[in-house]
Amino acid sequence: MVNPFFIAAHDKISGFAKTRPDAIAVICGEQEYTYKELDEQSDLFAAALAKLVPETGRGKFVSLLLNRSFFVHVAIIGVLKTGAAFIPFTPDIPIERIKFSVKNAESKVLITTEKIKESLPDLEDSSYKVLTVEELLLKAEKEHLEKPEVRVLPSDMAMCIYTSGSTGNPKGVLLDHRSVFEEYRSEHLNKVFPCVPHRIGDICPFTYILFYSTFFYHLYAGVAMYVNAEVELKDLNRFADQIFKHRIDVIMGIPSFFDMFTSLVDKRKLESLNGLIMGGEALSAEVCKRLFVALPSIRITYGYGCTESNSAALYKIIRNAEEPFTNGIPHDKIHAIIVDENGIEVPIHEKGELLLQGETISQGYLNDPKETAKCFVDYNGKKAYKTGDRAYKNENGEFVICGRTDDMVKFHGQRVELPEIEKNLLKIPSIRQACVLLRAAEDFIAAFIVSDQKIHSKEIKEILSKSLPPYMIPSVFVQLEKMPVNAHGKVDKKSLKTMKIEFEESECLSSKSVETILCDAIKNVLGLEKDISLKDDFFELGGSSISAVELVLDM
Repeated sequence: MVNPFFIAAHDKISGFAKTRPDAIAVICGEQEYTYKELDEQSDLFAAALAKLVPETGRGKFVSLLLNRSFFVHVAIIGVLKTGAAFIPFTPDIPIERIKFSVKNAESKVLITTEKIKESLPDLEDSSYKVLTVEELLLKAEKEHLEKPEVRVLPSDMAMCIYTSGSTGNPKGVLLDHRSVFEEYRSEHLNKVFPCVPHRIGDICPFTYILFYSTFFYHLYAGVAMYVNAEVELKDLNRFADQIFKHRIDVIMGIPSFFDMFTSLVDKRKLESLNGLIMGGEALSAEVCKRLFVALPSIRITYGYGCTESNSAALYKIIRNAEEPFTNGIPHDKIHAIIVDENGIEVPIHEKGELLLQGETISQGYLNDPKETAKCFVDYNGKKAYKTGDRAYKNENGEFVICGRTDDMVKFHGQRVELPEIEKNLLKIPSIRQACVLLRAAEDFIAAFIVSDQKIHSKEIKEILSKSLPPYMIPSVFVQLEKMPVNAHGKVDKKSLKTMKIEFEESECLSSKSVETILCDAIKNVLGLEKDISLKDDFFELGGSSISAVELVLDM
């Protein structure tokens, strides 16, 4: 049933541009943009896109390869104004992976910036055009182009987000305008958020579903969104300065970031913060307590969800560190059920697989009917998404997630299908068997390999980097003579998870030089037991942009 109050996000923007033209819509760096400017720039983008790629429109997909900037807003809204749906990519995604996704979506155009296009000459492909935001805006302005008049339906696609896929290739999750409206409109999210924001920020990549909780909420609510550039997350004090300067009151992100951020910066710079919205990884009671110590008056919304549910499906508003710790309750557009292996609902406190139903659930996977049929099933006459998460419900109606039924994991806020890594490893001719696991205690992904030849981690990582994003490349490669098996003849993953890993010895520094001090600091930040040398790569050892910031601040 279509909500009679349905309005597409891009139409909402045009309404604000008329009623509140001077209200701040986007803050990016030192620049502020009004709703009128956002509406005008996205109009120009849509007009030029329709002119240069006339096959763009309803039912079509436009690929976007961008860094965090005002161009993200202009491009997304501009694409939606043509009636098409957008597919987001960032420059750290391997080009081959981007090309696969663009072709899989039958997208006829990839839009980027002049700077990114210049740095990635291999983007060009005969199956699609490569255009830049700059040239689209310039063309529309010079030729006085008018945007097309398109009215989208709730069932029309709004976005397609490619996630890690168990088949060995990424899969595109389809989300329509109804899903976007029901999930992100302010009347709904104001019930879920810890407080009503006036200026909201987000640290998530725009390829990540959490980003859109902030992005679309601010469009529907008419509040300002602070878009921090990647460089600011490498300088946490600068990020804190921007929060203080622009009086940001709510921020969306992952728990581990907020834990580190609030422990390292001057708390006086965070006095404007009223709420933190978290998801993407587990929030422990210990982290929660530290956050309340750092920011005593803060409120936290902890959400559980996935791309297929269009962000949060369950949520819990936490007002103090003493509250019982669960994943919360479904929001009012989601029905959550826990079933056994036969699909029968289980009683409270009994564990089973979590199914999700509701108006925000994805329509399925783009051009992948087999995976769609596998993951989206009929339950009591309605479509339900099989999350693959094991859970139980307590006597208060709150849900607790307690593991997986498959090989998907969440790692540093990112969704990783371990079979996809395994399938890419098996494409390497010398590798006969591969098993990839998350070693949760050590916080790294490990690949166990059986090969006829001596494996070299650096060479394998270079091969994988052509098809997998950095967060999916294992930190550790362990070569085995044979893969351990259990009584059923399957790979014994339990033994691999506890197997002691003998790291390759590397050339280590013996003198207490500057290099030694640096190596010791890296070991401390990454929690490594093995010695490291100048030949080791920080990111290959398991480092991330966040741990790099921590390293700099510790030195």
